[in-house]
Amino acid sequence: VPLFSVLRGAMSRILEYQRVDLHSIAKVAIVGTSVEPLIHACAELLDNATRYSPPQTRVHVTAVEVQTGIAIEIEDGGVSLSEEARA
Repeated sequence: VPLFSVLRGAMSRILEYQRVDLHSIAKVAIVGTSVEPLIHACAELLDNATRYSPPQTRVHVTAVEVQTGIAIEIEDGGVSLSEEARA
């Protein structure tokens, strides 16, 4: 399944899908049994990004090939966790 379709599937599972923009999505395929878990994980992250960022902001998703696979980046306008909370 193309990664673009997987990310669109994740978008379809959240209420604020219209705020999500896909940019520079690598043209790679996701293998069968990995599709559903990846859709679920991305949907959770997208829901969090839209829920905790101001309503007028966009959420930007990029996916690029890296040496060990694919890096998916979700950028939103929400408040970051403090250093202590991340530890």
